[in-house]
Amino acid sequence: MLAEQSPVGPILVWSLVLFVTVIVGFVLVSWAKRRLTASEESPSGFSLAELRELHRSGRLSDQEYARARERLLASMQRASDAKRGGTAS
Repeated sequence: MLAEQSPVGPILVWSLVLFVTVIVGFVLVSWAKRRLTASEESPSGFSLAELRELHRSGRLSDQEYARARERLLASMQRASDAKRGGTAS
């Protein structure tokens, strides 16, 4: 009877390993998703699609749309340059 070992010990160990693996995987996927989502957002809080919609609906005049679009593109360029480590030479 002493030679027989209960299978409960290894099952608990492997269940714990599986649980920890799933938790670590979830954290890594969440972190990656947050990084990818954050990099797609514009620095000014508006996207070009939102500006186009405001212009199309008449809430922005042609001049306001052009100015906002230029500012947005400039801020996106600055953010891109900063991400790359400075301005291009």
